[in-house]
Amino acid sequence: MACLRAPRNPSLGLNDLATADERLHHALTRARSVNLVEEELPALVALAELRRRRGDGKGARELLDDVWESAERGPYPLFHADACNVLAQIECDEGNTKAAIEAATKAYRLAWCDGPPFAYHWGLEKAKQHLRELGAPEPLMPAFDESKFEPMPEVEINPRDEFYVDEKEISD
Repeated sequence: MACLRAPRNPSLGLNDLATADERLHHALTRARSVNLVEEELPALVALAELRRRRGDGKGARELLDDVWESAERGPYPLFHADACNVLAQIECDEGNTKAAIEAATKAYRLAWCDGPPFAYHWGLEKAKQHLRELGAPEPLMPAFDESKFEPMPEVEINPRDEFYVDEKEISD
């Protein structure tokens, strides 16, 4: 299961909380109106982070409660890792060290995917940061094992395939 990068919210990253709030609620409403889970989950995670930054841990937890089932049921380990990282920060903010370590460890495992270089880099880095700050070790994870995967097929690219257009023929 090679992992890609999960989307980020620029307004939230720039600490423009009012704009982030407006855009994330709009994104969540649109995603829910068409039942698009892969867009709903990152909006919920970002809204939870927004609430956390505003000091509303309870509201952030409520938003994360909407993430867990869909993230576990579907193929969404990146969103799940992001949600666990937000939960780890909430637990840190509230002084719940044991729960923060559990959430950060789960985020680490989810972000690991098949192991570097096939890992969710930012989710893994955030989980490492949480674990380091909490004085907890990183979990032992298996290294990427190339033998578990079929090699990519060798493909010859033919520039004169059926879509080739000869510029000379057009100008004549």
